[in-house]
Amino acid sequence: MRVQDYELMKTDGHSTKDVVDAIHSDGLRLAGRRDDMRQRAVVYHHLYILSQGNFVFPLIAAHGALWARWYLVAAHFAAGVLSVIDVTSALTRKERFQQYKNYVNAFKDINRSVMVESYTVFHASRLFGADTLTKSFGSFTKTIFGGNKSKSLGQL
Repeated sequence: MRVQDYELMKTDGHSTKDVVDAIHSDGLRLAGRRDDMRQRAVVYHHLYILSQGNFVFPLIAAHGALWARWYLVAAHFAAGVLSVIDVTSALTRKERFQQYKNYVNAFKDINRSVMVESYTVFHASRLFGADTLTKSFGSFTKTIFGGNKSKSLGQL
């Protein structure tokens, strides 16, 4: 689905929930797999551009996703070394390395989930306004979009 299709769904009388669900589904698709951090950085950059610089979080998150790719490669090698030389742990080398892998996978899953939710909240707020969505999503929308009162997201 294209971003323009969200507006069409809204004007065609689809419920707010149906439109938000469609946006969320697109966010899941665009987020890719667990390891697709570069792809998420591109989506984040598009959100920043589409917001005309008003929504700064995606720019920071894109930087974080790209930085994390490098960090996780370096940490992988360090974890391999530390899993061999750490004599203070009662765990086996394999168990220590598995703990590292679990940490990395959790980190990547969180990165993916945050991108999906950012995509969803941005587009839904742009279409329906933060006040309308606050009733459905809570104060998260006000926290992200409440800082810049000069322009409503519906005008972006």
